[in-house]
Amino acid sequence: MNKEIQKNINYTLATFAIEKLVPSKEAIELCRKNAEGEITLNNAIDEIKRKYKTARV
Repeated sequence: MNKEIQKNINYTLATFAIEKLVPSKEAIELCRKNAEGEITLNNAIDEIKRKYKTARV
């Protein structure tokens, strides 16, 4: 993971912390994969939906 991607993820986590939100490790990993171009944002969202069974995908 390059420094720019890590910087963006750290910034996002810091803004979550301000709101006292804690993303799951899986969500952070999906964010990293999306930032590195391994998966699309829609695929990441579908994975989260599947995990929590919030909607059919």
